[in-house]
Amino acid sequence: MATETKQLFDKPLGERREAFVRNRFGETAVFGQPDVEEWLALQRKAGRPDPLWGQFLAHNFMVMCAATSPISYLLERASSSRFTPTSGRALDHVAELYVPLLTALDSGPSSRTALYHGTTRMVLLVGAEPRDRVAYVIEKGYGTNHPSGLPVDGANLVFTPLTTRAGKVRGAESVLDILFAEWDRQRQKCREARSFLCDALAEKIKQERTKAEADFDSAVAVSPDGTKIVHADWVVVLGHDGEGKDDLKFPASALAERKALFTGPCSDCSQFKERFVKGRWEGQEWYEDPNGRVATVAEWLATSTRPATAWRWGDYGKVVLHTRACRSEQKLFCLSDGRVLLTHREQCPSPLPDGGVKVRA
Repeated sequence: MATETKQLFDKPLGERREAFVRNRFGETAVFGQPDVEEWLALQRKAGRPDPLWGQFLAHNFMVMCAATSPISYLLERASSSRFTPTSGRALDHVAELYVPLLTALDSGPSSRTALYHGTTRMVLLVGAEPRDRVAYVIEKGYGTNHPSGLPVDGANLVFTPLTTRAGKVRGAESVLDILFAEWDRQRQKCREARSFLCDALAEKIKQERTKAEADFDSAVAVSPDGTKIVHADWVVVLGHDGEGKDDLKFPASALAERKALFTGPCSDCSQFKERFVKGRWEGQEWYEDPNGRVATVAEWLATSTRPATAWRWGDYGKVVLHTRACRSEQKLFCLSDGRVLLTHREQCPSPLPDGGVKVRA
């Protein structure tokens, strides 16, 4: 007679996987936006950037992307305001305030000076040939006596070469600010600027999706809606006999494809604090031997053979006592060489996967 297959979840695996990915996207530390992929698709066609870009431009991944070749990105994807000694003035809305600075840095008729404007920062390029080109980040001074400050018509400007450590970081941040302004203010290269920003964010989204999918795929248990998962090295499925004779242990790989149903921790675990990190359940229950050493999985499971009258705190039999009585509850136990999820047959696929071994051999 064939064993009847039990339905644990209302949603298919693919939907739960996607729900987990979306939940990961929505976490503040990631994107803070579950539908960031759909949002980005609309931004690729938008005439002006959404204010949400402000939080993305501050992320390290965007800064690192801009830091790979800041001067090239400016030359290819941003419009500059040029000044030459013969013109006597700055072009394209460059304030007259900067004309003395440009004049001082311009070495002659053959030199080329370009100023790139962002919303809060600027980058100045000096030099006609790539090998001779020097770049500076220009910012408002931090006070009239700033050591790097350059007084210009009563103002205090601070400019930092991109070749310095501080200049590399400020340069990358400035490039992002300039490209955002290029798009926002509909300058000549607004499409190129938009493409760079969208492509950089798309690459990060791709990376986060890959990591989230891998986390989900390697989990042994998942919540009904798919948003929370459990990672463990071993899964102990508690039997119905009440004494542990039918408890089975499985390697994590046995439940990676047909996952268990995650329902939650035991309510009476004084040593347990429920915590989720990027949707993953991280237990803080552990077992120490009499010498204060954290036991291995094998050593902990071996305590299952002790009689109830000889149980110590943390012994297998004592730990599972309440869990065994509460069919809806689970526990994640952390040991020196791995983590063990304690669960029930009701929360596992039926029939159980292959690879199970009795805890009490």
